[in-house]
Formats: sequence, C-alpha cells, structure tokens
Amino acid sequence: CCCWKAMAQRESKKFLTGMYIALGAMIGCFFRIILAQLFGEECLNPGTVGWLASGTPLCVSGDGGAHHMNGVIFADLFANLLGSFIMGLMSSGDKLQVPVPGLAVVWLPADHMFQKWSIVHTGIRTGLCGALTTFSSWNSSMIVLLYGTGSDFSIATNYANTFLGYLIGVETALGSYVFGKTAALWIHRYRSPELAAEADAALARKEQGIAINKNLPEFERRYLPKLDVPTPSVDPNAIKYLENWRISTEEGRKFGSHELPFLELVEECMIRDGEEITPAMLERCKLLGYDIKSLDSWMKMRDVQQPSKLETPFEDNLIKNGITPLVVILIGLMLVGLVMIQNEDAYSVTYRTMCFSIGLAPFGALLRWQLSSFNGNVGGAYSWIPMGTLTANLLASVVSIFTLSVDLRAGSEYFWSGATLRAMRIGFSGSLSTVSTFVSEIDGMNKHLPRGHHGYTYILVTLGVSGFTCAILYGFIVYVI
Repeated sequence: CCCWKAMAQRESKKFLTGMYIALGAMIGCFFRIILAQLFGEECLNPGTVGWLASGTPLCVSGDGGAHHMNGVIFADLFANLLGSFIMGLMSSGDKLQVPVPGLAVVWLPADHMFQKWSIVHTGIRTGLCGALTTFSSWNSSMIVLLYGTGSDFSIATNYANTFLGYLIGVETALGSYVFGKTAALWIHRYRSPELAAEADAALARKEQGIAINKNLPEFERRYLPKLDVPTPSVDPNAIKYLENWRISTEEGRKFGSHELPFLELVEECMIRDGEEITPAMLERCKLLGYDIKSLDSWMKMRDVQQPSKLETPFEDNLIKNGITPLVVILIGLMLVGLVMIQNEDAYSVTYRTMCFSIGLAPFGALLRWQLSSFNGNVGGAYSWIPMGTLTANLLASVVSIFTLSVDLRAGSEYFWSGATLRAMRIGFSGSLSTVSTFVSEIDGMNKHLPRGHHGYTYILVTLGVSGFTCAILYGFIVYVI
C-alpha cells in the first residue's frame, strides 16, 4: 500500500511539473516571438506586425534578418540574452556557494515560502527560460547567413560572418548568464547582510585550510570552524561540551584530512538529524580521539532556536488544483485564435502563426525535459557530456532547418501549409532547443579550468555537430533538389 501511495505521489508530482513546464514554455515562446518582432521581423517585412505599425522597431541589422551580408546579430539574440539572465538569476544557493543549505534561489530570504516551490522553479528554469531562449533558430540563422537564400549564394565570403555570429551568440548568452548569477548574489548580500558576512568569514577560513560543513544548523555551522561572525548566546554549561568536541576534531576538520568525510557524517547524523551513530562509528570516533561523549552531552543540553519548517499551502492547493485548468484554457485560447481569425491580411496571418507556435511550444519543452534524463547517464570517457541537452538542441536544429528549407524552397499560397512549417520552427523547435541550459552547463564545466576544458569542448561539439548537419541538409534542399 505504501509503495503504491509513494508511486502515485511521484507520478502526480511529475505530471504537475510537466504542467508548469508547459505553462512556462507558452509564456517563454510568446515573449521570444515579441522580441523577435521588435528586433527583426518588422524590419524584414514592414507592415506585418500590428502592434509595431507605428514604425518603432529596433532593427539590429540592415534589414533585421540574418541572411543580410552583415546580419551576424540575429533577431533572437535578445531573447537568448534575457532567458540566460533569468536562468542565472534563478541559480540555487549550492551553485552560488552560499553558506545556507537548501536555498532554491538566493535573492529571497531562507524562510520565504517561494524557496519550497520546487515545481514552480522547474517550470521557470526548464519551461520559461528554455523556451524563451532558442538554439535552433540561432543555428538556422547562421546557416542561412552562410549559404544565402537560394539566389545570393556566396559561401566563400560568408565564413567569417557565420563564425562571428556563432561567437557572438555564445559569448553574449554566457555573459548574460554570469551577470544573472552576479545580480542574484548582489541582491542576496543586500537583503541578507548577516549571511553575506558568514560567507565572507567562511571564505577566509577556507583559505586557511578549514572545511565548512554547511549542512549543519546555523549555530554549529558557525561555531565549529570558528567563523568570525556573531552567534546566539548559549548556556555556558552546555557550550563547553561543544567546545570540547571542536578541539578534539580540529585536525580532522582541515582540508586534506582523510577523516573529514567521516567527521562530517558523524556531525550530520547527530547534530542535524538528531540520531545516534552506529557502534562501528562510535568505536572509530574513540580511536581517532574524538570526544564523542561531549558531543552527546551537547545535544542533550542544547537549547538553540532553530527555524521552523516552512508551511507551503501554495504547494498543497494552487499547484495541485490550479495549473492544469490554466494550461488547458491557454491552449484552448490558442486554438480559438488560430481557427477563428480567418482574414488573410499580414496582421492576421502573423497573429494566427503566433497562436499556432505558442500552442506547439509545450510539446517541444516537454520533450526536452524528458531528454534531460540522459544528462550524466552516459558512461565512459564522455560521461561529462550533457547528452540530453545536446540531443535536444541537435534534433531541434534539424527540424528547424528542414522546415525553413522547405518553406523557402517550396513556399505556399495557403495559410495552413506555410503556418505549420513556421509554427514547427518557432514553437516546437524553438522550445525543444535551449540556450539558457546550454550556457549554464558550460559555466558549470568551466569551474574546472585550467585543469579541464570540457566547457569549451562542449561548445565546439554542439556548434560543430549542429552546424555541419544543418549545413548539409539546408544546402541539399535549397541548392540541389
């Protein structure tokens, strides 16, 4: 019975997570389209975007299109920058090395209820940021820049522009992601000066070779490594036992000590979890000279106020009951807009295509989410490659360049055939691929520099495989068939 209940809870949480990813994908796709129209589409095709009819588009190149000779700044660049920034802003405390454990986002206090909305966090990171950014459209723009559109074939002179387009795309998105992380830390230090002081003190002790176990409660986390920060007043008769434990474990608390993992396990078991250690662990503590009796006495006399467990009625009510109808209603509205708007003028075609694209966005994002399960599951020498993200970006790039090539080569006078190709490219492929996750993975790999260069290798593999595959496909469809 318990197994079935646990399985049902897991499946329910997975379903709700998928719903939030779908919602985030629709919002992200909507804003990506808006930004692309603002920075490119109205420049390329004047008079097709109704809300920009006043003539206020922000053209990013000669005509807003990447097929322009100098159009290395593609229209979706700004969506990639915004999505990567939000992804960095949503970085967890562990990723930003904040001393407090379990912080889902660092720009809010540790006791804020949003810290526990894990399903919403996934919806923002995987759904919103993943669909707001697009690798496939960026890659397709670079392939068109390389080849031309069928009549202006000048591949010999466009290598440099294409290289610059890829370089600008990677560097600006990565820089935007890092800036998002930095902004999160700025807000954290402004809102939580005490935690900022603890982080500075912990860094100073680490430089002195002392390890900090941030999984311990606040008092012990600060007291045991002797951090230079204020601690609450405690009964002197009790604190002497913790001091005896600290002195007896001083050598084991240093970086490089073989006993450090064991010491952290003992402290987490007794202090954090309030459980007794095994007889084997007790004997090992005695052999190492650890004053385990003093630690036990401290735990019996300990009287330190601990933060109460956060109550999250949002998780119990709105997350479970509100998201599914909302997603269904939004998809229904997209279908209504797609079917009911029957005019053939440029404005109507643009808005119907937007509805079509936004309606397909959840399917691309959900497929990417499922493919992410392959990240870290490939064994051998290439286990460091996020195979799920790489597969999603490659698959999306192939679908994007195929639909673009067919649309460019064949064309259509009918709305449904042309709109389906564009919606597959903008909505499905644009949401299946991601730049925000791509740059976050690169940033994580670059922490190993200069010992490892996996981040730059990952960039070359992703751009090389996607670019080469799509270049062959586009060239064959547009210039051979």
